[in-house]
Amino acid sequence: MIETSTKPSRSSYDAIIVGGGHNGLVCAAYLAKAGRRVLVVERRHVLGGAAVSEQVFPGFTYSVCSYVVSLFRPHIMRELELTRHGLHIIPLDCAFLPLPDGRFLLPETIAVED
Repeated sequence: MIETSTKPSRSSYDAIIVGGGHNGLVCAAYLAKAGRRVLVVERRHVLGGAAVSEQVFPGFTYSVCSYVVSLFRPHIMRELELTRHGLHIIPLDCAFLPLPDGRFLLPETIAVED
């Protein structure tokens, strides 16, 4: 069971994981699976780190670095039964990076002018 609160109760833990990114969550999951009492603390309002997609502007969902999750080791996904818990990897078909000066980057393209 995952509990969320603004302040953890005063109790003893076998491990405290600082940072709720995907690496910290994997560590916490393995420790919990081994029977350890684990506390994960995260500064942000959302867990997942680079594996998070967020709506940064109305109508625009941005993947911070979620594509790197495709590098997630398959045995971790199997051992922690992540697909059973809702993990769905969407292949990265294309990428687009707008630049402040109006140019943009595309895969295999250095810079494209309007």
